[in-house]
Amino acid sequence: MNTWKDKKNIILALLTVICVATIGCNSLLDSVTPATRHALAARYLGDPNLAGVTSLNKLKEDRTTAIVKHRSEQVNLKRSAEDDKLAYQDAIGFIDRNIEESQIMQDLIVGAPDQPFSLLGVLAGFTGGAAIGRALKRKGDKDENEVEVEVAKRMNGAA
Repeated sequence: MNTWKDKKNIILALLTVICVATIGCNSLLDSVTPATRHALAARYLGDPNLAGVTSLNKLKEDRTTAIVKHRSEQVNLKRSAEDDKLAYQDAIGFIDRNIEESQIMQDLIVGAPDQPFSLLGVLAGFTGGAAIGRALKRKGDKDENEVEVEVAKRMNGAA
């Protein structure tokens, strides 16, 4: 009977060890379980040569690595977008100021609707500025016929 008890204890001990190894050591099982790593996943992880047969444990590590890489890339993209937005705002600010300064200079030389005098008009009496001034036409300027029609409309409207 002692032998039966010993065999029984040995069998129970082996079953206990197998159960503990099966249930408690998933990483051990994951290390010996074969799996396949897709080529696109290997390329995303940075090494296309990693594609092929691997273990389940390695795939789980790859999943964590891919999540970390994705989050890092997203943070970098967000920072890059913020930097680009600031650079864009600076560039637009400089461009707008340059346009404003150039428009002021043009208004001084050629004239503007809110400015009664222009440098070209003042020089017209002394030089061929009158001819130059007549040759320049800005966007929105009206020719003689359009001016006559506009004056006639306003005079008829005022009467």
